[in-house]
Amino acid sequence: MSLQVPQIQQPQRQQGEPLVRRMSLGDVSLDDGERVELSLNRYIINVIVLYGLGMAVELLPYLVGPFERGFFCDDETIQYSYKGSTVNVTALYFFAMCVPLFSILWAEFVVQARIEKRKRRYHLRNRNVHSLVVHFFQEFGYVQLGLISVLSLMQVTKFVVGRLRPHFLTVCKIENLSELCKTDHTFVNIGEYTCTGAKTDVHEARLSFFSGHSAISVYTAFYAILYLQAKLGRFEPTKIFVSLVQTILLCAALVICYTRITDNWHHWSDVLVGIIVGILVAIWTALFWARLFERTAHFRVSLLPFFEKQDRNLGHTPATASTNDINSQGGGGDQASIDQQHL
Repeated sequence: MSLQVPQIQQPQRQQGEPLVRRMSLGDVSLDDGERVELSLNRYIINVIVLYGLGMAVELLPYLVGPFERGFFCDDETIQYSYKGSTVNVTALYFFAMCVPLFSILWAEFVVQARIEKRKRRYHLRNRNVHSLVVHFFQEFGYVQLGLISVLSLMQVTKFVVGRLRPHFLTVCKIENLSELCKTDHTFVNIGEYTCTGAKTDVHEARLSFFSGHSAISVYTAFYAILYLQAKLGRFEPTKIFVSLVQTILLCAALVICYTRITDNWHHWSDVLVGIIVGILVAIWTALFWARLFERTAHFRVSLLPFFEKQDRNLGHTPATASTNDINSQGGGGDQASIDQQHL
């Protein structure tokens, strides 16, 4: 049986002439046979706005300074020794950039080479642009949007809360600490003590909550996991390998989180909240901004031979019945059909 679909309204064009539509670099169409004109100016504006916001969020809090709080003399959680970071900031951002970079290139290459055999043609100022390039910038832009969101939440929280790191007393170097702490449960308020340690170290020692390393690493890994699942998770030739890569990414992110505790840079609760924030932003970005699974579901309408098994004894099912003869207006015979395989 077949399911009749109402006519689709399309722009007037002559028979055999491809549909031409303007779009920004990253707004990828799902229509076949289109000639898509990319708008480089809109893409550049989006990049400037996105990274401008990121730089503002990163730099503005330093002009104000973190919230300064006092401490209890018997608080052992801020009396740990100072250690260097096992995973420094450079290594963290290298992880945050390389993981989505290679994940997107791998997934888009497989999808376009083995699944999506489309006829879309992308053009930028009368020059052909490969669809892999267009899809890469689109997906990488979504990754960066989520990353900037994580950085914004992290910076605002760190400077507003001002929680002391586990090595605070070590880097603060209060000279008259023994006089201030004559009894164990004495609370030393801000203004009653003066740090003699390096200003940059003291400044960083007031930014414990929540862990930025944990939030960024978990966001990066979890978004890559969701992305690979949406793109390749149900494609049989890559299913096992995708699962292995997803497990490795999750383990790598957790290792980075654990080092923040063993290096005495964060309390365990800082790391836990960072993990939660990273997961939530990754889910939000994947579902509501990138709409990964929504677009994947759309693809499966015409990709059932790759995702569904065939049974010669069964006919077409009502849920995914064949659609025939969708006539477009003004085409003089243009037709589009979606062939349904036996389930």
